[in-house]
Amino acid sequence: MPFNNHFHQYAFNDNDDLVCISDVKDDVGRKYYCPDCHGEMIRKYGKLRRPHFAHKANPEKCSYDNYLHTIAEILICEWFNVLDSIELRYRTRTVCPHRGHCKWERPDVKGYDDEECCGEKVCCCDLKKWFDTCEIEKEYTNDNGDNFRADLFCHNKKDGSKPLFIEIFVTHECDDRKRQSGIRIIEFHIQSEDDIDRILETPYICENEYTKFYNIGGCKPVEDDSIRIPLCKFVLLPTLKYYIANTSCKQYDTVHRGIYEITFNEHRRDEYSSKPRYEQYPLFLAKAMQDGYIKKDCYLCQYMKYNASYCDRICILYKKNGTQPRCRDIDVEDCRSFRLHVYKYEDGMSEFERNGFLYDADIWKAER
Repeated sequence: MPFNNHFHQYAFNDNDDLVCISDVKDDVGRKYYCPDCHGEMIRKYGKLRRPHFAHKANPEKCSYDNYLHTIAEILICEWFNVLDSIELRYRTRTVCPHRGHCKWERPDVKGYDDEECCGEKVCCCDLKKWFDTCEIEKEYTNDNGDNFRADLFCHNKKDGSKPLFIEIFVTHECDDRKRQSGIRIIEFHIQSEDDIDRILETPYICENEYTKFYNIGGCKPVEDDSIRIPLCKFVLLPTLKYYIANTSCKQYDTVHRGIYEITFNEHRRDEYSSKPRYEQYPLFLAKAMQDGYIKKDCYLCQYMKYNASYCDRICILYKKNGTQPRCRDIDVEDCRSFRLHVYKYEDGMSEFERNGFLYDADIWKAER
């Protein structure tokens, strides 16, 4: 886009102060100059276009990108130094305080997600408590002897702590050398004067599509006790009814509703996790039978057939015995036709031992 298609709200006056066209009132005899090429500028007022500065001559010799970069440095530096407080809102990595001492944590298991016990949260701090001064285009040498130039150099004159760089991204992003130096960097992406105004209108900085943070938030994660590993629990009630409920690593052993409970990490199961609930029950029922908490169950009977259309269990002997077709938990203890399906039982036990080893199932038993 040609340079003269842009409106310019800012110019230097003859005292080298950056002024906005909206603040220019009585300017008889005063001259204004471009922040980039330093050519003379004149004020423009009109009914159809908003007031602006325009080059008096040779606008094509000037760069709007350089103009933006220059005024952004000046305006943001002034904004930083004038405000008493600037809130920085940044995301930091969090970790469960019990990590490394939790039975549900299994980093030795193939496919284990290291982030399962980690999280992220927004933290806030006041930049002005750490950095009281902002300077334009200042050089800095780090502890390794590497030299850098910051667009805006924020530091504390009193304690000499490590600085903060504010980088202005108009055409060129912050380079890899700076990002990998460990220096704390805030990068503002600016494509127009409106982008600068958006920064100046708020007393805080947060990461978004226009603002990027580098090396901010610290390397050491913050402990967060609200992090939860999602778990599931098979509960066998005193009535011998059962169900599978959702729980978490912080709650699974706080309340017991059954006489026999198996807690497991569903998200670490292999191919078994894709099975529907009715195909999962035999695994837990086989274990409950082995431990002596049930003697019979329709899921482990060789005469039971699951009817997916009715989402229910059907006894294939119901016509012969003259009974209800649907298997009911309240009838199982009195059922004389029950025959243990040995394959289902052994397959359930094998599945439990294999998966139990992977996700360390926890078994709780009521006193009998």
